[in-house]
Amino acid sequence: MMKKIKIEGMSTGISVNNVKDVLASLNNSGNIQVSLEGKYGMVGTLSSNQEIKEKIEYEGYNVVSIENM
Repeated sequence: MMKKIKIEGMSTGISVNNVKDVLASLNNSGNIQVSLEGKYGMVGTLSSNQEIKEKIEYEGYNVVSIENM
């Protein structure tokens, strides 16, 4: 299932790469996109919203919302 994650705290290309790495580590992840300007990430995954939130916030970013697409 595709999920759109609104993320605060990304400010550089390094932040984007960090979030991409987190999303790539999720269960059955694919179709990963991260937008610095839009402040969101998108991923196709079977992981729960709680797992996604915990992993991103562990890296120091704030998850505002997660929307199933």
